[in-house]
Amino acid sequence: MRFLSMLTLALAATLFISAPANATPEEAYEACTQGNLDGCRFAVEHSRGRDFELYKKALSNGCMMGDRMSCGEGHFAFKDKRAPIYDAEQAGKFAQVGCQNGLSDMCFHAGRFFNGSEWRGGGQATNDQIEAARSNAEIAYTLACEALPDGKFFKANDRQPACHALFNGFN
Repeated sequence: MRFLSMLTLALAATLFISAPANATPEEAYEACTQGNLDGCRFAVEHSRGRDFELYKKALSNGCMMGDRMSCGEGHFAFKDKRAPIYDAEQAGKFAQVGCQNGLSDMCFHAGRFFNGSEWRGGGQATNDQIEAARSNAEIAYTLACEALPDGKFFKANDRQPACHALFNGFN
C-alpha cells in the first residue's frame, strides 16, 4: 500500500512538472530550473511583456538547454532598440549561446550582430571590445559557413553571406 501511494505521488509530481498548463509562470519557471523545457516555454509565454526578470531568466534557461526558440527570441527581443527591454549585451549572449549549442541560424545572427554596431548599444567601443566582437563574429560566421542548412531556420541563402563575410574579412 505504501508503494502504491508513493507511485501515485511520483506520477502526480511528474504530471505537474511536464504539463504546467494550470501553473503560474513562477511555478513553471521552477520546473524550468529543474530541466523542464516546457516549463521554460510556459514561463516565457506568460511573463512576456509583464515580468521582465522572469522572462529573461526563463529565456536564458531555455537557451542554455539548447532550445532554438528561446535563443532566437532572446536575441531578437533584447536587440530591438525600440523595446523597453533593449540590452545589446544580452542580445549578443543569446546568439552566442545558441551558436555554441550548435544552432546554425544563431551562428549566422551572432556573426551579423557582432560584426555590426548593435552589440555595443550605439556607444563608443574600446579597442578590446572591437577585437572581441571581431573574434566572436569570425567564430560564429565560420560555424555558420560550415553548417549544413536545415531549410527551416537556417537556409542556404543564409550560409552564403556568412561565407562571404569570412572571405572578405568582414568588409
